[in-house]
Amino acid sequence: MRIAPSGAPDIRQRQVREDSDVIVALIRTAFIIAYYLLRAHGYPRPEDGHPDALWRYALQLLDGIVLVAALFNLLLLLLYLRGIVLAHMRPLALVVDLVLIGTAIAVFRRAGYDAFDLYYLAVIPAAVWYRRAGAVTVAVAATVIATVAPHLLFQTPAPAGGWIQAGVAQGVWLLLIGLIAGYMMRARDAEYAAALELRQEMRLARVLQFRMLPDELPDVPAYDLGLVFAPARQVGGDFYDLRLLDPDHLLIVLADMSGKSVYGLVHLSLVHSHLRAALNEGLSPQEAAQRVNEGTYEALQPESYAALFIAILRLSDGLLTCVNCGHVPPLVVPADGAAAPTALSTGGAVIGAWREAQYQQREVQLAPGETLVCFSDGVSEARNRKRELFGDERVAEVVRGQHGRTAQDVAEALRAASERFAARPGNDDTTVIAIRRP
Repeated sequence: MRIAPSGAPDIRQRQVREDSDVIVALIRTAFIIAYYLLRAHGYPRPEDGHPDALWRYALQLLDGIVLVAALFNLLLLLLYLRGIVLAHMRPLALVVDLVLIGTAIAVFRRAGYDAFDLYYLAVIPAAVWYRRAGAVTVAVAATVIATVAPHLLFQTPAPAGGWIQAGVAQGVWLLLIGLIAGYMMRARDAEYAAALELRQEMRLARVLQFRMLPDELPDVPAYDLGLVFAPARQVGGDFYDLRLLDPDHLLIVLADMSGKSVYGLVHLSLVHSHLRAALNEGLSPQEAAQRVNEGTYEALQPESYAALFIAILRLSDGLLTCVNCGHVPPLVVPADGAAAPTALSTGGAVIGAWREAQYQQREVQLAPGETLVCFSDGVSEARNRKRELFGDERVAEVVRGQHGRTAQDVAEALRAASERFAARPGNDDTTVIAIRRP
């Protein structure tokens, strides 16, 4: 049976369209619609109430520019629908917006309305697309247009203080907004780069974690095996191992690290390597636990630890030899619903708690029809809104309710029941191993 863990990493590349281009186009569309609504009601009108030839010329020019902007938006829509990236149209978009906004501001100022703040609609996108340099360039261009456009359209005389003084008065706040927006986008770029680096590290760590897990469940004649492995985060703290040590002995390992991040994965990898080395030497579960604790104690101190369950199942007669190092006790659930399940606890401390920790193993018989269920605390310690634990009794009840179903059905039903019970499903790693002896 091939294992396909829930939440396995997806490394497929996806084409992402630039949302900012669409947003700017929508803002431009809103501007165009608002303008046409004003024109439909006879606005703008000259402040003196007497339109002259220059006013009519300026208004016709603005009408034409608005039409060009509308056609430009239509072009962007066609490109977008064909899946073409709009980024190469950005310089032209800024030019269109500057000309559109500059002419509109000059005309509305002639009508008695000061709409200078509309220039921010061009400065902010420039900061988003081209950062500080783009924002400053557009701010300077907007200042020049704001200064000379009234003179070009309506032949207004030069300002009393001269063009430079008028430009400074017009553009100082616009330039300041451009600088602020540019620096904010620069800071956002740094944050995004750091987040992207962390995301990449987490993705690589997740791949490493899955490589530590078996590729597939072992083929065990006369036994039914099921597994659910669902990390709550991109890198979880659970670890399991299911493999044949020889044709008659099945290794069962379930571990839970205190850390859930890359830091926890380093310790998980350390525990994994020491455990594999100990089991490859043919040590018993008790001896393997002792060896792992001795080999990892210094590295896990002072705050990290590992809850660990190790068992070897003799397939010929169902004899299970196990040691529990502070892990949630697995349950042996009898086929008879009236009998109580057996909790596999041996009183051992978690790995990394004490240097001289001692571990004791025990033996239990897995009778025909009984099911061994190993599960992480993400199952048994799930809490509902009343702060009640899911608990061992509910685990046993779910397993009994799957009588006659496969071990995989048991594992999946247990995870589903735990998630339905939890007030915050998926908040912790969930691992379930079910082994039924027919």
